Amino acid sequence: MGWAKEAAGDIQASVEERLAIQKWTIFAHNEVKEKSDGLFDALAVQVEGDTKEFDEGRNHRSGLRVERLNSNNVTVQRYLAPLQKLAFIYTPKSNVAVFWNDRLIAKYQFSVDERGTVWFIDSNGLPVTVEDISRAAFGPLIKLYKQALL
Repeated sequence: MGWAKEAAGDIQASVEERLAIQKWTIFAHNEVKEKSDGLFDALAVQVEGDTKEFDEGRNHRSGLRVERLNSNNVTVQRYLAPLQKLAFIYTPKSNVAVFWNDRLIAKYQFSVDERGTVWFIDSNGLPVTVEDISRAAFGPLIKLYKQALL
């Protein structure tokens, strides 16, 4: 094969690869657009369940309550002194930020795997579940309880 035919083939392969990437990007964007609300709702349900389970384990003396302020915010607050606040803030179709007493402690992006499943990913680009996010977010609060400060 001559160099011109080889170069033309290489260019065509490059164009096809770019088109495939563009097609995948559009697909992934649309999947996140469609499914990110549901994934945040699943996280909210997990946080509500974990809060209830923790409170029941403390004989309903944890002083915690969950508030769903709007569709983009789930807050776990301690209503007894010392006051503590854990907030999950959802930026639609973009990310979820987790704040402990108004200080950012984690941020999770939405991503799509090769099967088209929408996931959260952590700052290292690794997939995490709603259970992982809830467990990690409750860490500072659990630490205070273990230290008998609450």
